[in-house]
Amino acid sequence: MIINGKANQIINVDIYNQDVMVHFGSLESLTEVLKKYMEQSIIDNVIKEFENTTLGHSLYEKSKGVFIVYMPEIPRDPLSWGTLSHELSHVTNGIMEKAGISFSHSSEEAYTYLLGFLTRKVMDNFFERKCFERNRGE
Repeated sequence: MIINGKANQIINVDIYNQDVMVHFGSLESLTEVLKKYMEQSIIDNVIKEFENTTLGHSLYEKSKGVFIVYMPEIPRDPLSWGTLSHELSHVTNGIMEKAGISFSHSSEEAYTYLLGFLTRKVMDNFFERKCFERNRGE
């Protein structure tokens, strides 16, 4: 849902049995979304972790087994797009680590496919919702 520049998405990475939440907006809007999935004490810990975030941050919430990417603003410039990529890289590393796959030359392709998958899911979802502007060459 997009309301006043806020957007939330849950990506299911079924091959690794993992969910990833991506949220653009205020901590208050994130709190409202998290109320659907978590107890208040867990929400309080998540919000505390994100309190000083200026560009973006990601974390793994162990008790619910979900990665959360938080950015106060929807990406609109090279810096924020780079931040999204940076945070999705952290999530990729965390998912692969949980799956017992260490980064190496032989696993590099699995890492990059997963990063590409997450990036496509975020972009497809938010372009579809018209959060981002895209030049389709038309």
